[in-house]
Amino acid sequence: MESFRLTWNEHAKILPKISELTPNRKRALRRLASKRPNLLAEFTEAVQIAADSVRLNGLRATEEYSFIASFDWLIRESNLVKVLEGTYGATLTDERDVAEGQAWARANKAREAEL
Repeated sequence: MESFRLTWNEHAKILPKISELTPNRKRALRRLASKRPNLLAEFTEAVQIAADSVRLNGLRATEEYSFIASFDWLIRESNLVKVLEGTYGATLTDERDVAEGQAWARANKAREAEL
């Protein structure tokens, strides 16, 4: 189990580090490992993707939208699968995606103001 904490802290870059595996985290990891035999390898890949994804590392933040993936968020199976499938794949070098996200946030704010 400790390997998950070490993997997270090693590869998370700007994502918030964790200091311990709480009982809830250990339960969630055991449950996930029972369904996914290659969990540590998948988890390692997902952490690397999340750390580089502007949609998950907070670098796409605007006044209206801000999200930073956490360890607890990533150990939910549905989130892990989405990250591995590339749902949040925009990377730090994809400046167009950042610009589109900011444009979306401005448009969304304008729509809300009209209501």
